[in-house]
Amino acid sequence: MSKIKIEDYKGQTIYYNDDTDKFECDIELNDKLKSTKRQSLNDVRNEIKTFIKLNENFRPFKVISSGYGSVLSVVNVESKRYDGKFVISFNDYSKRYKKESEMAKYFEYDYEIEKEYKKIEEEFKEYRNNYKRTITELLSKLKPLDITTLWFTTTHTFQAYNIN
Repeated sequence: MSKIKIEDYKGQTIYYNDDTDKFECDIELNDKLKSTKRQSLNDVRNEIKTFIKLNENFRPFKVISSGYGSVLSVVNVESKRYDGKFVISFNDYSKRYKKESEMAKYFEYDYEIEKEYKKIEEEFKEYRNNYKRTITELLSKLKPLDITTLWFTTTHTFQAYNIN
């Protein structure tokens, strides 16, 4: 019996068996095993996809995303697609699809970090409001400009000197 390795598909190795003239694969996921033998390579791939979808124990989870200007936001990882990409929900309207390698830019969710970040955000908003109030008070001390009291008139002309 001679088996020839054809490819690794979604973490599963597919072989071609010369004796039976079929493609074979022992699909293993989460301690569950299924052997398949099909005439077509595409049929074996479809069976792998279906087996993974039915037996994958995916539970949604939260991650922390660091955006522009050091803004932290909590995003939900809702599911994993057939092609291995994660479905990430940024809000009710926006979903993105990220490869496993792209997930490295996210951080593990930590409730304490989220709580501390919200506290810092509130302090920053309070500071910004105090700043605006202080500037407004400062501007209120200024006197409005009365152009008629100025010593110069608009009829003055300026001469440019040629320096060579």
